[in-house]
Amino acid sequence: AEISGRHDSNGFAGEATGQVDGATVHLSFGAPYEANIVTYSLEGAPTGPSGLAGSVQFGAVHSNNRGPFNLRQHGSGTWEARRLA
Repeated sequence: AEISGRHDSNGFAGEATGQVDGATVHLSFGAPYEANIVTYSLEGAPTGPSGLAGSVQFGAVHSNNRGPFNLRQHGSGTWEARRLA
């Protein structure tokens, strides 16, 4: 199933898009920064009734360099989210 929403943080805001494939959630979003677009590609799964956790790839693209390497050139990390209300 396709999903979409919005992300807002200090200095960055924009649309987020992705899909749910079984128990796996895929999300991606980008935000302009100087002459580039900083990109985030997240993949995760439920960690209980109100949480998600997974991995994230960090990248940056420009109109002249949009290849797959650029979408992960700044490494990776982990993320965790939980519903507060």
